[in-house]
This record gives sequence, structure tokens and C-alpha cells, in this order.
Amino acid sequence: MTVTQEHPNPMEDRYRTFDNIIPSTDASSSKGSARSLSVRLAEAQDVERRKISRELHDSVGQSLVAAKLALANLKKRLGIAESELKEFHEVEIAVEEALAEVRTVSHLLHPPTLDLMGLRMSIVSYAAGFQERTGIQSSVEMPDSLPQVDTDTEAALFRVVQESLTNVHRHARASTVAIRVAVAPNEFQLSIYDNGVGLAQGHREGIGIQGMRERLAELNGTLTIEAGYNGGSTIVAKIPLSPSNGSDGADVLATPTAGHRILVVDDHDVLRRGVRSLLAAESDFEVCGEASSAEQALEAVQRLRPDVIVLDVQMPGNHGWSVVREMKKQSLTSRIIVLSHYDLPQIEHAAKVAGCYGYVSKSRASNDLVSAIRAALAGSTFFNESQLAVSR
Repeated sequence: MTVTQEHPNPMEDRYRTFDNIIPSTDASSSKGSARSLSVRLAEAQDVERRKISRELHDSVGQSLVAAKLALANLKKRLGIAESELKEFHEVEIAVEEALAEVRTVSHLLHPPTLDLMGLRMSIVSYAAGFQERTGIQSSVEMPDSLPQVDTDTEAALFRVVQESLTNVHRHARASTVAIRVAVAPNEFQLSIYDNGVGLAQGHREGIGIQGMRERLAELNGTLTIEAGYNGGSTIVAKIPLSPSNGSDGADVLATPTAGHRILVVDDHDVLRRGVRSLLAAESDFEVCGEASSAEQALEAVQRLRPDVIVLDVQMPGNHGWSVVREMKKQSLTSRIIVLSHYDLPQIEHAAKVAGCYGYVSKSRASNDLVSAIRAALAGSTFFNESQLAVSR
């Protein structure tokens, strides 16, 4: 299939310098070390980018979302006519623009897709963005569900895609690139093909390819680079799978009885207060509890038996998807609305596949959260179907 497209981001060039943190070095200088210098530098870059991205998400981003919720609640309480709220609207617009700026910077530093959606949707999303930015026709073919692998394996495979597409753009002079994933009972194979100029005779591997090769080697995997049959080049990454690597497919949650008890799960107190204040305006809603982690959420679900859970999927430690999976194992029937900092169709699609009843971006919470909860209580779902079509 041809990948779907995402909007180009004019801010991206402003933060592209983060991609050049790693200096060029000779991998041979790290011989005798427990781990190669290139691997350690790449990991240090990833850690730093993730840290800065997380700080923006956790502090500035959440405070802006809470401010937007407070403004919406205040507007309801004031009861002022829309025609008299010009200055109020200007403040709302300023907060929304600031929130969009923070979200963009956070995303460019560390794309959230791998953490939030897993490997499959991350590859599709990244390839779509690559096509949009470069004009190189990109396609992705892979099974509908991939084996569950650990975080290091996912990161290594995703890094192969990133580095390979970067090399295609910089060096291959290609017009098309194809990403293929094949899964056998004991092996995961990722292949990237392009129709460019191919490998120069006596070409020397750069630091990026060395880093990919060494990361895969630490996972007992391999990386090979070959000339294509009709020009271009082919990169193949292989990683062994253990028998326990199951599919990441999901079953739909069991249908619960109607009710109005709501559990709010988010690791930011200011955001939980904002949601509680927003829902307090609904006379038939009762916020029966709050939780700030996946572990607390599961304990609260078992103890309080809420009818609806408003769940942030990006939290420290075990993320929100672990709550969804564990609830299925325990046959807990609360209906889940995912409340996410990111307005991405791929994450919305992941929520629907996981059996959740709705998806609301935090930037839209003041407008959509109440409607999403009421839809779930009525046995319906709350998803943007046009966005879901884009994500496939």
C-alpha cells in the first residue's frame, strides 16, 4: 500500500540541528570497549532528546491544556453572550497557538508514536512524513499486527527505518522507496529498497550505518546492505524472535451497563483538576476517583468499578495501554476514553483497535470530552472517522 500523507511542518528546520548532535568518529576507536562508541553516542542522543521532549510535554504542555480547560469552564460560568467575548476568544486563541508550538517542538525532538502506538503505526507514520517532506514516493507493506517485542528491539528497528530513509534522501537520488516487513515464527525481517544510484564502488559506511549494525548485533540481529537487482540498494535487518513473541492484536472490551461514575487517570495533577472542574458542570456525572499511574489506575478500577475511564496513555513507567491490556485480562468492563496530548490519527486508530470507546485530544477536551463520555455511556463510540481513514 502507499503510505498516507501528513501535513508538512514549517517549523521542522528550526530544530533540525538536534539531528546533528553525534559527531563523526571511527568505530575502530572503540575496540576493546564493552560497547562501541557509536552505540553509546546514539543512545545518549536518544535519551537527551526524549528527556527534553518529556519536559515540554509534562510541564509547559500540561499547564497550557489546564489553562484552556479553565477558560472554557469560566466562559460557561460567566454566561456572557458570544458577541461580547472578543477579548476572551483572543486569549483562547493565544493559548491554543502556544500549545501547538510546544506540541510541535516536543514531537520533533522525540516523535511520540513509538511510545504510544508501537512499531507498526510508527513506521507507517514516519514513512508518510518522509514522503511529504522529500517528495520521494514511499510505500509500506507489513502484516496487520506485529509480534510483541521489547522496547530496545522496537527502538533498534525504528532507528533502522529512520537512518535508512535519511540516507536515501541524502545520497541515493531515488524517486521511490519501499519498506517491507516479513515475520516468520523465529525471525523478524525489515527490508528497505530504493531505486536510486546504488552503492558507489568502495563505499565507506558512515557512523549511522555502523550504529545500526552494532545496535542489532546487541540483539543477536544482523544488518546487510546490497545492490538492488535493477539499480538502487537494499538494506535488510533481521532479529530473532522467541516463541513467546505474540501478536499485538487486541480484543474489544466487554459491554458494560449504563452509569455515570468516572475515573480520571493522568500523571499531572493540574490536568486532573481541570478535567474534574469541567465534568463538575454536568449534574449527572460523578468523578468517583483519580489516579496518576497505570498501577494506581488498575487498583482504582477494581475498587471503584467506574463506568467510564478518562485515560492518558503517556505516563511514566507502565503507559496507559498496559491498563487497557490488563483490564481485558481481568474482564473489567469500564469503558475507556483515551485523552491524549497528541492529535494524531494513528494514535486514534490504535485506541479504536484496542477496544476503547473514544479518543479526545487534550487541546479539544473542553469541546469534546463531555460528548465522548456521553457517547460511551450510551454504548456508542467517539472517533473522528475521517482521521481514522487517513491513518490506515
